[in-house]
Amino acid sequence: MNLKTLKSFIMKPGWKSLLLTFIVRPSFSVGVFFLLSTFYLFSQAPQGFNYQAVARDGDNSVLKNTALDVKIGLLQDSETGTLVWEEIHSVTTTDLGLFTLTIGDITATNSGGTAATFADIDWTLGSYYMKVEVNDGGGFADMGSAELLSVPYALFAEEGNAGPEGPQGEQGSEGVQGPTGPAGAQGVQGPTGTEGPQGPVGTGLNNNGAWSADSTYYEGDYVFDRSTGDPLINSMWIFQGTPPFTSSTQPYLDSGNWVEFEAPEGPQGPAGDPATDDQTLSVNGHQLSISNGNTIPLPDTVNDADHDPANEIQDLQLSGHNLSITNKTPPTVIDLSTS
Repeated sequence: MNLKTLKSFIMKPGWKSLLLTFIVRPSFSVGVFFLLSTFYLFSQAPQGFNYQAVARDGDNSVLKNTALDVKIGLLQDSETGTLVWEEIHSVTTTDLGLFTLTIGDITATNSGGTAATFADIDWTLGSYYMKVEVNDGGGFADMGSAELLSVPYALFAEEGNAGPEGPQGEQGSEGVQGPTGPAGAQGVQGPTGTEGPQGPVGTGLNNNGAWSADSTYYEGDYVFDRSTGDPLINSMWIFQGTPPFTSSTQPYLDSGNWVEFEAPEGPQGPAGDPATDDQTLSVNGHQLSISNGNTIPLPDTVNDADHDPANEIQDLQLSGHNLSITNKTPPTVIDLSTS
């Protein structure tokens, strides 16, 4: 078996190419154009590099429009070193026998190697060899291996040694104001401040009992008189006029000199027990009594000029909460529920 190898370097601005030709067996040969590209303007290197080859048969005739499977292996440190990456491409040659593929293309089938993905290859760890195998239908044939004499520039630049730091650039113009950031966490409690000075003595209130017309009142005086909303309910009225002040108008009609303080209504009391709430009034002489209650004397203040006992006999009657007396038209009725 004859093995001939042709190596030549073609230098062009911005990239390098390595031309490899392998002749392995009389029935099949492949001319290989291996392209390594360095892209100076990309901020992130493309994960892959180009590979081209011309397929020929043993008579050195070009294999036109032929389907091939091409297996690419990347070995570390030597031709028999650790297999770091292996992938298989399915290609079809052109009329010139040429096929092109991208090593590291995600459409290729990963068939082995220690790297989980092509992007995981560390190009800074020593040298790498590329092994090529081709299958034209009779199984994969080893086309041999060749060292990658120059690691793909963009891939090395992404992972290789950092260069020296460049000089300080000119300061740019101030940017626009950014959006307000989120509120920070609440700070710790600060120390307690010193106690302030004592305030002036306030004005106390003086209870003057029920309001009385033509009485004189001073600052802090308050009285009790009917409320604004209900004549049957008293409110507390605090004097707010200019002292001394002689009051001749009830406070509820004189809001310029009095301010009303009405206590809130209390809660509803429990319902009474009808069995114990029924009481009976009775009169014995000049004594008025109520059952389960007290007795009060009835003063004799009537000017009885005729001394006729027939028209002096009257009866008290209690109907519900109403107390009435007979022999009077109309009768006098007292509502005991409001007393």
